Amino acid sequence: TPNHKLFVMGKNGQPEWKKAGEIDPDDYVALHNKVDMWGEDQVLSILDFKLYGNESSDFNQPTKVTPELGYFTGLWLGDGHMYKSKTTREIGYTQIESNRQKEFSELCGRLFNLSMRDIVKDNQIRGKRSGCHRFYDWMVYFLGGTQKSINKKIPDSIYYGSRDTILACLRGLFETDGNLYAGCKTNTASFVTMSKILAKQVHSLLLSVGVLASLRLTSGWYTVSVGSDHVPFYSFLILVIG
Repeated sequence: TPNHKLFVMGKNGQPEWKKAGEIDPDDYVALHNKVDMWGEDQVLSILDFKLYGNESSDFNQPTKVTPELGYFTGLWLGDGHMYKSKTTREIGYTQIESNRQKEFSELCGRLFNLSMRDIVKDNQIRGKRSGCHRFYDWMVYFLGGTQKSINKKIPDSIYYGSRDTILACLRGLFETDGNLYAGCKTNTASFVTMSKILAKQVHSLLLSVGVLASLRLTSGWYTVSVGSDHVPFYSFLILVIG
């Protein structure tokens, strides 16, 4: 009920009791860490996309959210881009490591029945891309709109998905925009992004799987950090990184 009080932390970082009807969108609500409550992976709508020019009709639309789709989403949110002009569409993935390029291409093959092309710059393969118009249109539908680095966000179908899907998405995000630091007294894992909403989503998802993390803004970049003084560091690596 609106008068029921919950223990929350607001923008000032101070914990306090608040009535449910007075809780703000940016407040964090305390939950018991042993409450095992998760969403279910949703069934996805099949859209009727028109064919563009001589495009093949072999593009496959996923029918349901899966951990593999969650992993793809994390990878793309970390290192992906989308581009549109009057005549062209592109979904791309910028990654210099050849093994990661191959992994992403194979993932797109399994999920979408797509053959990805190389992104070449200065005679070096810098990533993978697809010019399939229907893939672009599906991504706009799936993501809830076009996205650039500053406004990237995890789509609701993933954010409210199953525990396995959430962990797979976090894994993709940390594999692309994450880093690990091993110090003499502490170890740290960090996720860095220009998107405020993505940073807050990652922060809250880590909390939902029992990982305490900090969130800070430095020089226009948002950093979500997990330190060994908060949780057993290697437990985090096993849980999220895999």
